[in-house]
Amino acid sequence: MKKREAARRKSKEKARPETQAARGERAAASGRPAPPHAPGRALSAQEKRRPAGGGMQERPETPVREKKRSSAARQKAVQKTRRGTAPVPRTGPAPQLPLQRGSTPPHSTNAAPPRQRPDKQEARRAREIRRQQRAKKRRRRGSNVLIYCMFAVILAGAGVTLSLTVFFKVTSVEAKAGAGYTAQQLVEASGLKPGVNLFLADTKGAQERIEASLPYVAKATVSRAFPDRLRITVTRAKPVYSFRVDGGYALADETLKILARSEQPGEGTQVVTADLKRSDPGHLAQWKDESVADAFEELCALLKAQGWQDITEIRIPDIVSVQLVYQNRIILDLGRMTDADKKLLHAADSIKKLDPQDEGTLDLKWWTSSNREAYLRRHAISDGASSVASEPPDHAVSSGSTASGDTSSGAVSAGSSSFSESAESDA
Repeated sequence: MKKREAARRKSKEKARPETQAARGERAAASGRPAPPHAPGRALSAQEKRRPAGGGMQERPETPVREKKRSSAARQKAVQKTRRGTAPVPRTGPAPQLPLQRGSTPPHSTNAAPPRQRPDKQEARRAREIRRQQRAKKRRRRGSNVLIYCMFAVILAGAGVTLSLTVFFKVTSVEAKAGAGYTAQQLVEASGLKPGVNLFLADTKGAQERIEASLPYVAKATVSRAFPDRLRITVTRAKPVYSFRVDGGYALADETLKILARSEQPGEGTQVVTADLKRSDPGHLAQWKDESVADAFEELCALLKAQGWQDITEIRIPDIVSVQLVYQNRIILDLGRMTDADKKLLHAADSIKKLDPQDEGTLDLKWWTSSNREAYLRRHAISDGASSVASEPPDHAVSSGSTASGDTSSGAVSAGSSSFSESAESDA
């Protein structure tokens, strides 16, 4: 009980405010000077917050706003610490960390500033700067390409100019003898001479001059041999036709180029009886009537397509009197060129039925799609009886049969034969 009462009295004494005298006694006991105010004077607010006995001052209570601010500062310091940057205290010197060998003190003037993370605006500005730099590089590259192209064009122009004026001078004109002419004759006919530029030489004109002045040259070719030579090669023309002209024959090749004049027809050529306006050697044959020229060209194409090999003469004075001589023994009288292809096919079938010694005129003049018959009038070709009757004979025998009788009855005799196409299904 006594202990409880003593404790109660002690707690009451502690709760009772300390007097000035007691405070002075306590200060004297601790060796500190007494408070400056006199006994009985009221204490100020600062003196009330000062602890008794002059010891360490107690930290005043922090308002709520200051507490929030301090907590935010602590969080910011923690974030900087996590990112590798130590927080800097508001007051007092920065903590000195131990330096490693070769490192720079943190407060040295040579130390690099701490790396900071740029914000969005700075990142956008950096991207814009890089984009402008790339665009500038592209423009610079495009201008460089244009300059290079212009430089290349200038060099090419200079090279072409020098090639046409200074370099590639022809030093020799070579020719290979052919078509019955010597190399010297070919060079002289070409008109080409050394000293001309290799690229400016008139090769096409030289070819035309050779073909015109040398009739037996079917085709002339002038080629360039780098760096300073020209070569001439020719092919020989082969006579194919012998046109009857005044005083003899004019030999012509397949293109109707007149090769030469001769008193006799060329060997292996087809004799052509036609009216020509010009037949000078080295030039193409010129016809008096262009319709006759067209008919002749069509007739030659049909003979080549059907494979006729033994046509020895072509008589085409006009477009209504077309005749062919087969093996110098049978005259194929086509008349007009109407249905000429069918007439030639019928003539080929009819000739197969004749004897190899038969001579005469096979009249196809009256052949039509409704009257498909050919009439053979036997006579000797050397007798000149090659004229054809103005109308078909009345006694023609069909299906290729022959009738015997008097053979001395004139132009049309009982010895005539009729070759009907009805007997030949393939005609």
